[in-house]
Amino acid sequence: MIRKLIPLIIMLCVFTVLLLPTTFYKIEKSTTSSTENENKNINTDMSIKPDNTTNELKSFPKAETSNKSEPNTLVSETQVVKEQKANSEIRKTDIDTSNYLSSLQCISYKLKQGETLTDIARKYESTCNLNSTIKMIKSINKIDDVNNMNSQTIVNIPENALKSGTMYTVVAGNTWYKLANEYYPEYKVESVMKFLVYINNLPNNDLPLGEKIFLPSL
Repeated sequence: MIRKLIPLIIMLCVFTVLLLPTTFYKIEKSTTSSTENENKNINTDMSIKPDNTTNELKSFPKAETSNKSEPNTLVSETQVVKEQKANSEIRKTDIDTSNYLSSLQCISYKLKQGETLTDIARKYESTCNLNSTIKMIKSINKIDDVNNMNSQTIVNIPENALKSGTMYTVVAGNTWYKLANEYYPEYKVESVMKFLVYINNLPNNDLPLGEKIFLPSL
């Protein structure tokens, strides 16, 4: 009986061997096709999304950027201007030369025979230069022509002011502006400059090197 079945078993084995590759190929092909279809669907979805994303990105306005930056010099200049304005605001009012001269305490002095205004000024030469002393005495006494003075002339001399000021020797780099700003910081520079120029009575308002100028005490 077994011998009769052996040929049949052999045929079944052969048949199975022949059919199995074909079956596996079909299964594999089916699986591959399914995978490819899924990939196509995915690619199709992906091909749509970039367009939508691009459109969405286009719809957003571009952020404005500026590479401009203010220079440090501009900041420094602005700070300097602010400081100058602040200093100007806390300064006192302008110096009025006429008011200053009229407010000075004076002594009365009667000229001697042959004495001149220059002779009187020399008495205060250690504390005030000749130009300033003569200018102040002439202004206070309203003297237009010194030749009209004689031994009967009485003049008012601002002795305290002539002795309490500062004698300053001009050095290189000095200007009226610098001197006004340094010695009279509580007053407006422009008015102090005019005041000093008037009191010292120098030709052309110059500041000759080595010149001794008078800085009144205010």
